[in-house]
Amino acid sequence: MLFLAFIFAVCLLPPTFADNLVPRPPDNFFERPGDGIVAGKFNKILSREAHGVAKIQLTHANGQESFGTGTFLSAEGHLISNLHVLKPLRDNPKVKVTYLLRNGTVLHSSTFIKCDDQPGIDLCIVRLNTKPHYWFPLKIKLPTPYTALYMIGNPLNKDFEILAGRLLLPSTPESKGARRLEVSVPVRPGFSGGPIFDDDGKLVCIASELRYSHTLIGINWEPDPSSLQYYCIEASVVSKYIRKQTAAP
Repeated sequence: MLFLAFIFAVCLLPPTFADNLVPRPPDNFFERPGDGIVAGKFNKILSREAHGVAKIQLTHANGQESFGTGTFLSAEGHLISNLHVLKPLRDNPKVKVTYLLRNGTVLHSSTFIKCDDQPGIDLCIVRLNTKPHYWFPLKIKLPTPYTALYMIGNPLNKDFEILAGRLLLPSTPESKGARRLEVSVPVRPGFSGGPIFDDDGKLVCIASELRYSHTLIGINWEPDPSSLQYYCIEASVVSKYIRKQTAAP
């Protein structure tokens, strides 16, 4: 018998409804390397697409820190991430934010453009006072299954890490109005809100979550590493969300 747990991929993992029933996995449970990337492609991503990404660090009132990633969508500094990454900043004025860009720029403020609690959407747009060196055009038409994909994110103690994988399924069933794509790119804690893009640097989806099951071993429920699945929010959902955004102040 398997017990399915749902974890958002942000470094400060929010509690699941299963916390009192099953143990959290060890940190290395999430350490999947992804596909290999040739040196030329890796360096190209560092010099171009990595400049379309921001590391998001939140410092909470109790001193605890959490990390996520943001993806630039315009030359005017519009940055999209997951709601679960930026919601603490939106809801609590005591939370402090630091945005780190690939070129070393550090920003400590942003303007919320659209960040609401639509069920299942898990997106949030802010605007930073900067003009990014790169921003991601959207790839509305889904690539074919097994297309090579790349992801940039900011797990604990690592900045702008690049991982690779493939599109596994064109879509998963809609969950409360938002469709996810399943990918083999390992969406680990800290990658939430980061871009998953194709060889042309076009945004296929926004990294959002991972899911895994627990299996009963003896009398204990244990995390099953073979059950890990990774999901992202497809670009068409992002496009609709942008079109419905409120006007910036």
